Amino acid sequence: MDFLQTFRTIAVIGLVPILLITTSVQLVVNFTGFYSFEFERSRIAEYTGIDNQELLRISGLIQDYFYNENELLIIPSKINGRSVENIFNEKEVHHMKDVKELFKGVFLLQSVSLIILSLLIASQIFFHRTKGLISIMNKIVWGAYFTLFVILLVSLAVLLSFDRIFHLFHVLSFANDFWMLNPRYDYLVAIFNQQFFFHACLLVGIFSLFGSFLLIACKHFLNYFMKRTRSVTDEN
Repeated sequence: MDFLQTFRTIAVIGLVPILLITTSVQLVVNFTGFYSFEFERSRIAEYTGIDNQELLRISGLIQDYFYNENELLIIPSKINGRSVENIFNEKEVHHMKDVKELFKGVFLLQSVSLIILSLLIASQIFFHRTKGLISIMNKIVWGAYFTLFVILLVSLAVLLSFDRIFHLFHVLSFANDFWMLNPRYDYLVAIFNQQFFFHACLLVGIFSLFGSFLLIACKHFLNYFMKRTRSVTDEN
């Protein structure tokens, strides 16, 4: 029984940051307002010769690509008024294929962690009722605090040495050199420059922190609700 309790505790504490961070990644990937802000801030239209409306269309098609069944990313576009069959060259297309597989893994991890965490919560409530709910919420809050620790640690590393971390991420995530692109020739990194990813990482951290604080707030609300319920019961 002690082993199962320990396993359940470790599982919940580990699953909470996984769910919060992967969900935050998905939110940032789909956050069109973030793309628009970054394009305007970095003056990408001026640098690439692609107007802002077209840049948003391209980013929207990339967002769709991560969820659809297309193997390759083909986006006809206009650059300085000149039509091109695909804005991305062969190397960029192959890199985006790898990126899509990476995101599929992230989204799968998100789904699996959500399912397992939901089952753990449901089983605790089903077998132990109110006591089970309080117990599982305590574990979830520990997971939220663990998430805060991880995010603050990673954020500090990103702020101090983003270039190295960004490079190391690509080395560890991809088994080829398709990611080694040049913004002078490759539109993928001209549109989505390193500053874009730096700010995306910070936004993932902010969303994860918000999710952690929300879980902690839910626990305090549950404590308040349980206390009020007991008070009313005692009065009756």
